[in-house]
Amino acid sequence: MNISTQDSKFFGLLQKSNIMLLFLFLSSSILSAQIVNIGGDTLVNTTTVNSQQNAKVAMDDDGNYLVVWESDGQDGDGFGVYGQWYDADGTLNGSEFQVNSITENDQRFPAVAVTEDGRASIVWVEDEEDGSGWTLNCRIYRSSHTAITTAFSIRTSSNGQQRWPDVHMDNSGNTYVTWTQVSNDLSTYTIYAQVRNSIGVDLTGIITINDVSSSFNGYSKIGVEENGDFAVTWQILGSDNATTHGILCERFNSAGVSQGTEFQVNTEVSGYQISPDIAMDSTGNFTVVWTSAGQDGDEDGIYGQRYTNAGATDDSEFQISTTTAGFQNHPSIGMSKEGSAAVAWNSYGTDGSFDGIYLQAYNADGTTSGTETLMNTRTTDFQQFAEVAAYSISNNMVVVWADGLVNSTSTHDGSGYGIFSQRFSIAAMLVASAAVSSAIDCNGDTDGQVTASETGGTAPYTYIWNTGGFAALET
Repeated sequence: MNISTQDSKFFGLLQKSNIMLLFLFLSSSILSAQIVNIGGDTLVNTTTVNSQQNAKVAMDDDGNYLVVWESDGQDGDGFGVYGQWYDADGTLNGSEFQVNSITENDQRFPAVAVTEDGRASIVWVEDEEDGSGWTLNCRIYRSSHTAITTAFSIRTSSNGQQRWPDVHMDNSGNTYVTWTQVSNDLSTYTIYAQVRNSIGVDLTGIITINDVSSSFNGYSKIGVEENGDFAVTWQILGSDNATTHGILCERFNSAGVSQGTEFQVNTEVSGYQISPDIAMDSTGNFTVVWTSAGQDGDEDGIYGQRYTNAGATDDSEFQISTTTAGFQNHPSIGMSKEGSAAVAWNSYGTDGSFDGIYLQAYNADGTTSGTETLMNTRTTDFQQFAEVAAYSISNNMVVVWADGLVNSTSTHDGSGYGIFSQRFSIAAMLVASAAVSSAIDCNGDTDGQVTASETGGTAPYTYIWNTGGFAALET
């Protein structure tokens, strides 16, 4: 029997009467889970002069998303921080807006969080004009996208600088910030966190995250569950190997009280483990991802570890990047409330030209959903430093990255680096079944009924009846 419909699936013999056979086929465009790009690369920044880089993205429960980045020279003096809202279908919502009000010197390295109803917090570091170094700032926005607060400082003391911030929000609109405090003589690196309420009032004071002192603690990332409990992961020098970096994590309740002690995330300790990221579902289960040197048999690869909401490991450390040749690094993870996740990273040379952006999706049980997939359509120059956001109303997600080349006018947006985005969905595997509701007599007058139920795939579905001498289609 020849079936012309692409990717049709045979469901077997339903009824045999005399020598006549009746078959039911169910077809759909997707029979296995796939990562499906929606549209192509989309330029985010309206201003294209000089470079726009270090993009971050966050989504609300309806799929609307906010992208933030730093832009060189746009505010009149050094780098400034800018943002752009999008509706769930990828259309612009409003115009590009400036986040920082102070424009002297540099404002850099933004991070963003969005609540389920669309409120937002943006953090960044600012190079102080008085020479005291980098300080951490935050600004909170309503779901209408207007600012609740002016920029306010989160600062532990005047002795040191704040670096590498990250931010998340809970359902109440509280803002959770983590950062690294670097002493002025660069001898001490300490991880801190703080919780602010929906209008920026301090709820916890400054929380010291790391228990073990080291010549380097840095690049902390924070994951928060719906009730406000949270976990922070970071990179440390010498915890698992005296000469290399490893990944640590510690859990806290919503009041900022430690739920145990810090623990080592990476099982593999040879080489270095760097650049962690973390994401948490609505019940507190979380996953940490990072870059590991040499573990995949070549240079850098991407690895992860799942945890329960009690902080216990959920299965063992696992490899995320399928491609092992060359360098795969700088991972980012986004997770829905239900625990499905996507991890994006840079892969050098895999798309044919310098770095490209690749992504692997996961089901809530930790199994892979689809295969490693290239995100960027344009492969010339560098596409790097990907960030991914996920939401739970559907399987749609978005990834952003910087595309370009330093000091080049032949790049994607025409000047240095620009910020690009790609929307995508996780098309679930088609699962279907068919059953005979009553007898079918092919040579008699008895009517019969066959019921088919399907989940997954992509509608519309096409049903193909074939008795050997007669065929009919119904969609």
